[in-house]
Amino acid sequence: MDGESQRFQARSYAEQGFLVLRQAVSQQALGTVRAAVEASCVRYRMGDERCVANGYSIGQVTKAHPERNPGVDPADVRNEPFLLGNLAALDPRFIRFLSFRPLWDIAAAMLGRPESEIVYRFAQVLRRPAGVGPGQSWHRDFPNPYVQTESAAHFLRLLVPMHPMSSANAGTGVLAGSHLVSDGDATAGKATEHPPAGAQFPSLDPGDVLVIHPKLIHGGGPNRGAGDRDLAVIQFGWSQAPLTHCAEGERLSLATREAMRRGERPQPPD
Repeated sequence: MDGESQRFQARSYAEQGFLVLRQAVSQQALGTVRAAVEASCVRYRMGDERCVANGYSIGQVTKAHPERNPGVDPADVRNEPFLLGNLAALDPRFIRFLSFRPLWDIAAAMLGRPESEIVYRFAQVLRRPAGVGPGQSWHRDFPNPYVQTESAAHFLRLLVPMHPMSSANAGTGVLAGSHLVSDGDATAGKATEHPPAGAQFPSLDPGDVLVIHPKLIHGGGPNRGAGDRDLAVIQFGWSQAPLTHCAEGERLSLATREAMRRGERPQPPD
């Protein structure tokens, strides 16, 4: 991004709470993460201990929240992964994808910090296969149970679709401007199962990136379309931000890009 474009995009993100960046991820990087997802899904279905321990199935989601996946029998999807977590511990190809420089450049630009001060927090793959993919509540990512800073201004999430994503296949919906509340009000807010008035569903192609502010209300319904929808969710943050808690066992959490490429995990800041 050149300087003028970067400033415009940063203003748009600050005003709207989200930003769509077209073709920010190369086909090579997409091929890498798709291969890792496919291999991890096969392992999950076969009961691989690490994959199962760091994820959960569509059957589990459906049993816990039947309203998010109406008409689907949990037993039919008990071995089909919905979430793959702790990606850096599952497959080295995930690390190569998470080290992809443009992802870090985006995070640095939107957080207003040099790349050297940006750290990886955690990443997941959320899957909504055609016809059986469950919905998600409408919620904010501040606060969250994974890696949390004292201020919502110090982190963000990047959503990277591996399939075309829109309202037709349970694409992520957003409520523009809903991040313009205090951290206290965001913490006191409650998730809901129904889309709020004014919600919009950006259409994205593989290679696009949806940048999400931690306080932006977002969510989506079940996938009853003909197309799958796999989505990588990556949280980046400012290295100097005070943490309230940090995910236990998340490989390479709090690593800079260079440390991630070396496979090192630093100690959390005091």
